Amino acid sequence: MAITISPLYPVVDKDVTFTSDTAVGDHSVIAITSLPSASEMTAGLMLSLADDYKYSALVAVEEQSNADAAVFDVPGEYGVTLYDISELPGLRATDNSGSARRFVINSTDTTTVHVGAIIDLPISTTTGRGATLRLQVNDTTVRAASLIDPTDEGARVLGTLATVAARVAGLIGETAATMGTALIAGANDLLANYEAHRVLTAGGEHADTDTTNVILHGAADSVAGAISLVNALRVGIVGHCQTTGVGGGLGVPWHGAQDWANVPLAAPAHDVPSATVLLLDLRERCYESHRVQIAAPAVHGAIDNTNVLTPATALDDAQSFYLDALVMTSPPVPAGEPEGAHDAAANFGFRFYQGA
Repeated sequence: MAITISPLYPVVDKDVTFTSDTAVGDHSVIAITSLPSASEMTAGLMLSLADDYKYSALVAVEEQSNADAAVFDVPGEYGVTLYDISELPGLRATDNSGSARRFVINSTDTTTVHVGAIIDLPISTTTGRGATLRLQVNDTTVRAASLIDPTDEGARVLGTLATVAARVAGLIGETAATMGTALIAGANDLLANYEAHRVLTAGGEHADTDTTNVILHGAADSVAGAISLVNALRVGIVGHCQTTGVGGGLGVPWHGAQDWANVPLAAPAHDVPSATVLLLDLRERCYESHRVQIAAPAVHGAIDNTNVLTPATALDDAQSFYLDALVMTSPPVPAGEPEGAHDAAANFGFRFYQGA
C-alpha cells in the first residue's frame, strides 16, 4: 500500500488529503505519529471529533469520526500512518450486540509529509527599487518561486518580463542548499580572480597593472568575514573599473576607457541577505561583464579569458536578470501594460502614482 497526498507539496494551514493507491477497504483512518518540535498539534488519529484520545482506528470508522484530511500548523516533517479498513458483516467492533456489521484493518502504511516552508530574500538596490524573491521549500527542494512586494508598479511589471520570469521559474526543482553561490566560497572566488585580473597584461588585456585598487582584505573564513570582504570588493572593483587609463586623461594606464557599463546596483552589505545580493551583483553583473568588456566602451585591449569565476547558479540568474531589468532604458513591457509610462519611468525616473 502506498500513500499519496494532495497537494503534492503542502504548506501550513491548508488541507492535505490522504489516499491509498492500493487500498482494498471501504474506509481509511489517518494517524499523525511524529511532528516538528514547534508544532502545537497532538500526535494521534486525525478525527472529526475533539476527544480523539478515546478512539481506536476501528471505532473511529464505526462512529464516522474519521477524517481524510489534516491541516498542519508549522513547516517540517510529519510522520503519518494510514489504516486501510474494510466493513464486513458480523459483530460490532466494540460489543456483542449482534449488529450486522464489523470493521477490520486490512493493512497499514506510513509516510513522511514534508510541509513546505516559505522563505524570502529581499532584492534591494541603490535606486530604491526592487522586490522580494519568495520560495516554497518542501524538504530539501524548491517547489515554488515568485517575486513579491515590488517597491512600485514599475518594479512589479519588470519582474514579469519573460527573461526574468523564466529565471525565477528556473529555481523550481533546485536543491535549496546548492541553488546559489555560497557566500564565503563565492566571495573568495571573486577575490582571487579579481586580484589576478587587475594585474593581467600578458595578452594585452591591460596596458599596465593596476596597483592602486588592491583588495586589502584576506580570504574569508567566516560569514562575518565574507560580508566584510564583499564590501571591500565593491570598493576595489568599482575603483578598478571606473579609473581610466591611456585614453582617459587621468594618468592611470591600465584601461583604455572608464567602464561605466558594468556598474553594481546593490548597496553595501550589512547582513547575509544583502551580502548575497551584493555578491551576485559584483560577480555576474559587474566583474564577469567587465573582464570581457572590449568595446562600447573600449575598456580592455583583449578579453580576459583566464580569470573566470565559477559558473552562475539558478539563484544567481534569477537575481541578475531582475537587476538587469530594473535598469533597462527601454524595457520590453508585456502586452496590456502602459508601455509609455514604463519608458518614462525607466528613462527619466518617473514614479508610478500609487493612489491616495
